[in-house]
Amino acid sequence: RSGAERESEPRGAPSRGGDDDGDERARDRDERVRKDPDERAERKPHRKVIYEGVPLVRAYLRAYALAAVVLVGLPLAGYLAASAWATDPAVTAVSVGVPIAVGSIALALVHAGRRSKRIRITSHSIEREYGMLGKRIDVLELWRCRDVRYRQSLFDRILRIAHIELYTSDVAFPHFVVAGIPSSRELFQRIRDAIEAERRRHREPELG
Repeated sequence: RSGAERESEPRGAPSRGGDDDGDERARDRDERVRKDPDERAERKPHRKVIYEGVPLVRAYLRAYALAAVVLVGLPLAGYLAASAWATDPAVTAVSVGVPIAVGSIALALVHAGRRSKRIRITSHSIEREYGMLGKRIDVLELWRCRDVRYRQSLFDRILRIAHIELYTSDVAFPHFVVAGIPSSRELFQRIRDAIEAERRRHREPELG
C-alpha cells in the first residue's frame, strides 16, 4: 500500500489479526481447562442430592423390639418375683423400678443411636455420618466405585428396606455399605447412573 492509503485508515481500527488472536486465546483457555484439574473442578456440575436422611425405624425393628421386651418383661418378672418371695413393699418397688429404668435407658440408646447416623447421597459422593458423643463422617467419591449391589433379605422385603453394597478402589473403604434406606428400585437406579456418570467424567482423556 501507498503511504496515503495507510494514512487514510482510522487509527483506532483493529488489525486484521485481532479475530485470530481472540480465537487463539479461547483455544488456549479450553486447553488449560482440559489439562488443569483445578480449573476443571471449578466447572464441575452442581452436586444434586439423590437421598438424605437417617436409617429407617424399620431397619432397627429388632433392636427396638428387644428394648421393648426389656422395658416390659423385666419389670413384670421383678414384680412376680417380689410378690412371691418378698413382703416388704419397698422391695417390690425396687424390683419393678430398676428394670423399668434399665429398659427405658436401653430404648433411649437404640433411638439415639439410630438418629445419630445420617446418610447423604449426591451425584458425586456418598457421606455416612455417625456418632452420638463424637462425630465421624466417611466420604466415598462415586468415581471410585467398581461395583454396586442391591441386597435384600426376606425380612428386609417384608419391612420394605434395602442395603446397598459398594465395592470400591478406595483403600480406606474397599467395601462400603449403605444400610437402612427405603426399598426403591428407582433410588438404586439413580445411584447407579450417578456412579456411571462420575466414572465417565474421570475417564475423559487429557490432551498434552
